[in-house]
Amino acid sequence: MRPIFLIHLLLLWFFSQNIQAQNFEIAPKDTIFSNALIKIQANRNPVRVMELLNTLPSIETCGNDSLMADLYYFYGSAFGQMGQFDSSHFYLDKALSISASAPLPLNQVGSLIAQGNVYWGMEFYHLALEKYQEALVIAEQQEGQEFDTFLVMILGNIGGIYSQLKELDKAFEYVIKSNEIGVQTNNLRPRSHMKIGRYLLDLNKPEQARDSLHRSMKLIISHNDSIALVHCFEYLSQAHLQLNNFDSANYYLQLCTKTGEKLGYFLDDIHLNMGILEFEKGNFSSAKAHYLKGLDLYIKKGKLKGQAEAYELLSQLAKRQNQNELSLSYFELFKALSDSIYIKDRAVRVHELETKFEVKKKEDQIVRLELENELNETQLSEAKWQTLMIGSGALFLLLLGAIFFFFYKKKQRSDQLAQQLQYDALYKRYIDFINGPSSFELTLSISALNERLHNPLTEREYEILQAGLNGMTNQQIADKFFVSLSTVKFHLGNVYNKFGVTNKKEALEYVVKTT
Repeated sequence: MRPIFLIHLLLLWFFSQNIQAQNFEIAPKDTIFSNALIKIQANRNPVRVMELLNTLPSIETCGNDSLMADLYYFYGSAFGQMGQFDSSHFYLDKALSISASAPLPLNQVGSLIAQGNVYWGMEFYHLALEKYQEALVIAEQQEGQEFDTFLVMILGNIGGIYSQLKELDKAFEYVIKSNEIGVQTNNLRPRSHMKIGRYLLDLNKPEQARDSLHRSMKLIISHNDSIALVHCFEYLSQAHLQLNNFDSANYYLQLCTKTGEKLGYFLDDIHLNMGILEFEKGNFSSAKAHYLKGLDLYIKKGKLKGQAEAYELLSQLAKRQNQNELSLSYFELFKALSDSIYIKDRAVRVHELETKFEVKKKEDQIVRLELENELNETQLSEAKWQTLMIGSGALFLLLLGAIFFFFYKKKQRSDQLAQQLQYDALYKRYIDFINGPSSFELTLSISALNERLHNPLTEREYEILQAGLNGMTNQQIADKFFVSLSTVKFHLGNVYNKFGVTNKKEALEYVVKTT
């Protein structure tokens, strides 16, 4: 059982209050934005934050880059905490764009960490790792207490990602680095220290984990971090469970539950934790009830890994009760979900590589087109010079011949004009042929198109395909539908897979043939 990504967003929310340490002058017209930002920083409830943000005029009217980046960041973070990941990425992309061009490195690092946290919540661990690593590169190049704080946070989060990827040695290595920097900079984070105990649990060292977590608990209490205390109680319960100290395990699990209820903060894993404890105590019916509650919660939240873990525990419970047929049924569900998770992770990695390849390919095409344009301009310049010389000679001859053959030359000039018009028409047709159509109107309805597909398109995939064929860029599509660039690429990747093609050109050919 692992803590959900919201803890990282909440922690980042706390440290984001330091982002305003960057110096900037606030114009009188921006006072309304700065006053709202002060209220937002003092409030960690995402619903309340959204209410405050929605009372503001358009953020684009704000004349201060730092204020704009902060407001977009809080929009993205609030949407992320509410599980609205597409909207979260949309606003965090805006914050990143502003902070990268300004530049505002503190805002940039904060937005990258927030994006990593959102990807973590979506279970896209490789994408989350990339964002954390981008943030780490920037933070290591900067100086100041705020960046020291971010360094400790980033290293701890990278450790958490490696833990999710089951690379426990790397996870432990990064969390140790996080704590070392925290000690060196007098910026030791209780949560990072708590992760040491968590990874010791993963490494099956419950006694060391228990002792480390007791030290973490003292640090957390001294920092008055109630959310972290909930997780510390959870890990202490797991450590005592591994040591077969069932009373102590139950004691800390009850503390975890009661503290979370007081804060209105409920862990997704709590039912499975309770079920495991009841299972070890031999209370099988109670264990099953907790497993089923946990499974229902994971299904509602769309957490595939949680569902897989619940089915695995139910399978083990049924086997323990000699219900072999039921055990096999649960195990098949566990196996199917595990395969689905693997395929999903693999598809994300493939999509990342395809995106990088397409970007490099487009960059090479741009360079090639620029060189071709330079060559064409040179050839056109030479052609114009030659035409000018020929025209001058022809004019001289025409003037000389006009003395004797006026009517003849008049007809000749008419013929030349007709020839020039014919040349222009042919040249225009040539250019139109070379350029081809810039867009394609998709007239086939989604139902008609899906009848020709083995794996039908969703409405959003059809809308994004239609926009792409109409000549819109991926960024224009993202702006139109208020989603992130990475979401557009993800949907296009799904469309290409269903068409059996690899790029937009092949997709157009497929649609034309289908139509």
